[in-house]
Amino acid sequence: MQRLGVPARRPGITRALLLGDVVALSVAYAAALSAGIGASASTSLKVETLLLILLCGTLLFSAYGLYSRDERRVNHTTAHELVPVLHVMLIVTWIAAFAIWLGNGDVNVAALFVFLGVTLGVVPVTRAATRAWHRRRPGSEQNTVIVGAGSIGQLLADKFTQPRFHGLRVVGFVDDAPPPRNPAVADIPVLGRVDELPSLIEAWEVDRVMVAFSVGSHERTQRLVRSLRSSPVQIDIVSRLFDVVGPADEIHSVDGVPLIGHPRVRHSTAEERAKRLIDVIAASAGLILLAPMLGLIALLVKLNSPGPAVYRAVRLGRGGQRFKQLKFRTMHARHCHGPGYGGDDAEKAFLELLAANEVLREQYERTHKLDPDPRVTRIGRVLRVTSLDELPQLWNVVRGDLSLVGPRPITAPELARYGEYAADLLSVRPGLTGYWQVSGRSALGYAERVRLDLAYVKSWSLKLDFLILLRTTNLLTGSAGAV
Repeated sequence: MQRLGVPARRPGITRALLLGDVVALSVAYAAALSAGIGASASTSLKVETLLLILLCGTLLFSAYGLYSRDERRVNHTTAHELVPVLHVMLIVTWIAAFAIWLGNGDVNVAALFVFLGVTLGVVPVTRAATRAWHRRRPGSEQNTVIVGAGSIGQLLADKFTQPRFHGLRVVGFVDDAPPPRNPAVADIPVLGRVDELPSLIEAWEVDRVMVAFSVGSHERTQRLVRSLRSSPVQIDIVSRLFDVVGPADEIHSVDGVPLIGHPRVRHSTAEERAKRLIDVIAASAGLILLAPMLGLIALLVKLNSPGPAVYRAVRLGRGGQRFKQLKFRTMHARHCHGPGYGGDDAEKAFLELLAANEVLREQYERTHKLDPDPRVTRIGRVLRVTSLDELPQLWNVVRGDLSLVGPRPITAPELARYGEYAADLLSVRPGLTGYWQVSGRSALGYAERVRLDLAYVKSWSLKLDFLILLRTTNLLTGSAGAV
């Protein structure tokens, strides 16, 4: 999304982050003093150095945009600012050393590293905690209006009603001729026509307006955006090429003309080897550390319902090679497909289930999932909600069938849904987690999952993998949007 306009009015987040940074920097400086930084410096010099650290640190954070991104960016998290925080802390560490040296104090190099290390640990943790606290405050959500109630506007509304976008509250659509809405967003009203938007912003105390490009001609969209520039709202514009723009694309400009850089699909050998090394080390460590838990879960699955504790499903891996994806069994064995489980009778029982329940049938046609799923066992429901059923896939990662991060493992019949991009999908290992899992999980429609999988393949990098792993951890621990 391209973001224009005046920052939204998200109450208190800037002040809260500023206060958190002051506390974190003060704690780091106290640790450095204990380690001997400026041991011979006078008390006044130590106090002056602290004030200089706080002043320079907060000013640099502001210069890097670390106090405004929460207001401007819908999906901003602490993980997105780790590199800027590192830059700022390196600069502040040198400033502290220079200030102490200038005041004729002894500079303890080891204490400087203590200061740097503590800040790199405490600042991100403090910022994540601040965001988590702020999201739970009443009135912290941004009132959001989506211009355009077409398929793209409805897709946005569906995404922003999920818990990980707790900072947004979609109050309604604006559209001159709104089409029928899908069941997921049927309860979100159409507030009025596009020409009524300025008055609707005031009436509904709107903080953010998203233009989903179904408001008519290009000229009319331009007039709409210009008319909102003087309003105290954040404006987000969905690119008309959103379905081909990936997470690695960047906006830059040439003589004032904005361009979206769309990188070539290329995976360097060095990056692939580094990714594989990280996979093996992390997955092996996970298997060793989680061995007692894996044994306990297997026992609970066996006690809860008869049948094997582990389910082996045939999936397509890199290059189209078939492999058996391991999961703890979450369904009754008679409903599991494949030899040793329900076999062909499982498919027959599933079709009968869908035929007898129209709601389940419509849900499966839209998302290829059922929620709630009557075939799932009691322990299986817990395993699915917590994603613990996927832990055996760590062995698939060690074997090389899967990567920690990648597109969703698919079956052979599903490959046709990727059309001309099937070869791109099979050029990388599927993943234990991936881009679509942190972009909505099972709440996404199947077509959207396919689009996000392909966007990941075109844009993958070690940095993107790291961010996806962090966001996966956030989702599993219930702190989405904070870290």
